Amino acid sequence: MIGQGRPSVSQPPRANIAPRPGIVLCAAMALTAVFAVGDVAFASGPDDLRVRIAWGGGAAVQWEGSIELSDGTVSQVVPLGVDPDETGSMHNEGRRLRIRQRSARSYDGVDFLASASSEATLTIRLRPIAKERPAIADAPPGDEGRVAFAETIPLGKLVSEVVDLPIGEDGQRVLLMRSPGDALRVEFDGKRDSLVCSPGETLELTVRPHRMRIDTGTKLRFRALLSHARGGDEIWSDDAYREVTAGGQAEPWPLSIRVPDQAGIYDIHISAHAWGLRERLLDPTKRIGLGAPLVSRTVQLVVFDGRPADRAAIEPPDVAMQTVVELDPANPSWRARYIATPQLRKWSLLPKSSWDQGRVVRWEHPELRSAMRIDADSWEA
Repeated sequence: MIGQGRPSVSQPPRANIAPRPGIVLCAAMALTAVFAVGDVAFASGPDDLRVRIAWGGGAAVQWEGSIELSDGTVSQVVPLGVDPDETGSMHNEGRRLRIRQRSARSYDGVDFLASASSEATLTIRLRPIAKERPAIADAPPGDEGRVAFAETIPLGKLVSEVVDLPIGEDGQRVLLMRSPGDALRVEFDGKRDSLVCSPGETLELTVRPHRMRIDTGTKLRFRALLSHARGGDEIWSDDAYREVTAGGQAEPWPLSIRVPDQAGIYDIHISAHAWGLRERLLDPTKRIGLGAPLVSRTVQLVVFDGRPADRAAIEPPDVAMQTVVELDPANPSWRARYIATPQLRKWSLLPKSSWDQGRVVRWEHPELRSAMRIDADSWEA
């Protein structure tokens, strides 16, 4: 677990099985997105943007650096690293997020809320701690001769684009993007600090469309659907209709969802579809069904039943037991008796005391006593 002080789990990939750096980085980001659910409950502002920055993809490296806004503040920082010592590797200074990893790792990343003006820029600087790199001209005072990567991009660019940049020639890369689900923010009751629910509980939430890449005036049909995780039949659904306003906003949509009575893991799928005469005429696929969503996200919840289990359902029935066969492991002949058990001889995978084919019967010979009679075209071994 993160923060337990265990040795790092990051290991340099072996050359003969090393996957492509981009695949490694994207897979780690996808894994983190599944478990990092804290962003669903964060408050939002009209001009803020949740940003995700991830780096790595090559051999394990111990990095230090900074992520800095030209104006505004950085808040609600959620580290995405999977190493045990991830806690304490980042420090928020308001407008700047300081990074200093405690050990080498092949992947690291962070989600944060950037509250800044529409003209703000985002600068990221990284350098390996254990290896000196050439200087970069725009390095801040005190960092000359040490920065391996430095890049400044407009913050607004991340609303619609993913920035993928290399770090040197070692296969390391940096990905800058909008955090998944930021266009459909989900806020829960302020008293809730987790998505672990009780059976039959009512889950109150609000869907807040935020800076969607959809033209102003577009009519949308929002749909929320509850189903079992990883597919399954629809358990509950609801729809709402909204119109996109300036800046890709829309009126919030409050929802009340009754949690299923059965314990398990469930998904709430939220999507926005174009809805209106103009959109339906331009795209024939929308005439039947909803068509492909313009924006979508999924929120996962767990239903935990803390009530004591029904002992009658888990205890064996109260019936008399019957002896089938007796085995004495201390007796040298126990194996032969075990193999000779009629019920077990039916299982062809268990060893037999002898193997036969055809008609082989026991015969009491007057002189040889007990013997086996083997008919023609039969054998025994």
